[in-house]
Amino acid sequence: MYTVNIKIHNFIIAWARDKLVPWVLSGISCAFTKMDHIIWNQSPNNTNVGESAHANVNHDGRNLSLLAEIIRQVFLFD
Repeated sequence: MYTVNIKIHNFIIAWARDKLVPWVLSGISCAFTKMDHIIWNQSPNNTNVGESAHANVNHDGRNLSLLAEIIRQVFLFD
């Protein structure tokens, strides 16, 4: 039981040290970012939009023939 607690403690310490990197802190807290605080507060706090866009691209655009991709591009940019 004691060994498990030490492993969990070491994991938590390593996780916290990883978050102390300046570029990580600036993405987690508005106190550490150079971004305007109004823009920070209006930005989404999750990646749902990006993930859904990524899923749509993979759904419509994988393993297509060259002709199918050309036709797809024509419809996308018309």
